[in-house]
Amino acid sequence: MKKKIFNIICCIIIFLLTCLSFIFSNEVSTSLYETIIFLFKVILPSLFPFMIFVNFILLSNCIDYLSIIFKPLGKIFNITGYGISVIIASILGGFPYSAILVENFVRNKKISLNEGKRLALYMFFPSFSFLYNNLYQKDIFIITSIISLYLTSFIFLYFSKFKYNEQLKSNINIQINNKFDDMYFNVMNKTFQSIFSIAFSIIFFNILSSLLPPFITNKFILNLISGVFEFSKTSIVLINKIDKSFIDYILLNFILSFSSLSIIIQSFYHLKNIKIGIKKLLISRLAISLVSSILFTIIYIIC
Repeated sequence: MKKKIFNIICCIIIFLLTCLSFIFSNEVSTSLYETIIFLFKVILPSLFPFMIFVNFILLSNCIDYLSIIFKPLGKIFNITGYGISVIIASILGGFPYSAILVENFVRNKKISLNEGKRLALYMFFPSFSFLYNNLYQKDIFIITSIISLYLTSFIFLYFSKFKYNEQLKSNINIQINNKFDDMYFNVMNKTFQSIFSIAFSIIFFNILSSLLPPFITNKFILNLISGVFEFSKTSIVLINKIDKSFIDYILLNFILSFSSLSIIIQSFYHLKNIKIGIKKLLISRLAISLVSSILFTIIYIIC
């Protein structure tokens, strides 16, 4: 019965969105054009090289060597070397790569289900290359905002070890793949699949955001909802504002920490077998966003 009601509601929402896209076709067309340009100018240069790099590491099994190197560091958070690899990949390549790696490691029994849950709930970061390419102003408060996100995430990960108190186990079975031609085409296929998935999600949620202005005139609320839908485009708008206020900084911090519905839904698709409900994933992102915003506010007042 609940599924039928849910399906009916979804059909009604889709029908309404379709009608709105016809009514505001000019806004939708403009948003689509701007988003495609944004993808080619910002997202592709930021993510594509890293995706190739990570897929080569995964498919060549070099990640097994890295997990041995990272093992001592993992003891701080009671996670394995593979867990540290997920964190580093998430920082460098951004979400939803952490979710993809978590699913891969749990499926291949390299990490436990509980470790996978902890990493999936707390280790979500924007791509470092995305942040670096758009931090050319060297604004101290933007940098502080990013640091507060990292710090909050690691605090949550650290204290979660007391809830999921388990003996560390990881299955390290090193098998180097020497068939470069097979590996090359597998990397190519996986990279293009990932980039098309990310691109479609960004386009879809930015189209939804383009339907908001006729109904919402308040800039703060508009940016907040747009950022919750899809973080990258809204964060660029906030970063590039000439006269940024405290509200702009705190909004940027919240959006980057929350990560957006676009990313959460992509990640949830890869986390279906990790047994994390979408509700729990949303609550964890909201909690990290709120704590990160409080931490940023304290630093902002002190400075």
